[in-house]
Amino acid sequence: MHSLREKKKDKTEIVDVPEEQSRPIGREAAKAKRSRKCKKDNVMEGIVILGNNIEKIIKVQQDRKVECEKVTEAQIQISNANLKAAKEQKEARMFEVYNSLLNQDTSHMSEDQKANREKALRKLEEKLFAD
Repeated sequence: MHSLREKKKDKTEIVDVPEEQSRPIGREAAKAKRSRKCKKDNVMEGIVILGNNIEKIIKVQQDRKVECEKVTEAQIQISNANLKAAKEQKEARMFEVYNSLLNQDTSHMSEDQKANREKALRKLEEKLFAD
């Protein structure tokens, strides 16, 4: 009997089996492989969604920046218009004061009052007609 075993041992050969003919993976290995594949697909899908969201956020921020610049420009124009209107109102008020000083009756004024009136008229003339 001993010799039969030796013969069987000698006859045992290692045969290289091509991969396509190899035994399929087990249930647990297949489950783990699917799990990794799903995770990998989910990660890739998440990265794509994240990239799209980032692009949308960047576009929204750029749009907001443009709108903010438009609002700022409009506010500057409004401020300039208000400043110009305030200057014109001030000048109109100065003309009113100047006209009232010109139309004052000086016959009942003292010499000091007349001198002060003349100073005020000269100052207003300098500011109004400085062109």
